Amino acid sequence: INSTAVAQSHLASMSQMSHAAAQASAEALAAKLQRGEDDIEGAKSFVKYGFPIPDGLVIASFGQRARQISPSPKVLQFLLESKAIPNAEDPLTQGPGIHSACWHGTVEVVK
Repeated sequence: INSTAVAQSHLASMSQMSHAAAQASAEALAAKLQRGEDDIEGAKSFVKYGFPIPDGLVIASFGQRARQISPSPKVLQFLLESKAIPNAEDPLTQGPGIHSACWHGTVEVVK
């Protein structure tokens, strides 16, 4: 058996498991943000996988004033410090996330 092929297969398997775990972690964090939970530990759990931070997590951390969902300023700050895109695009408006932050969030989130 070719040891290089075995190693590559093992790495590919680990990568798939890591990707699945990161996906599950991102989904769990998104669900908490959509409930207005400022879950910094959930954000840390996702970021540790090293995958790019989806714009949706940034946008979800703004909260939604109309639906009375509290913003998550601690998660937002942590995601931005962890290389989230500060100019995240809001998929609903297709505009800059800062506009959504101003509309839905609080002064703390906008800053």
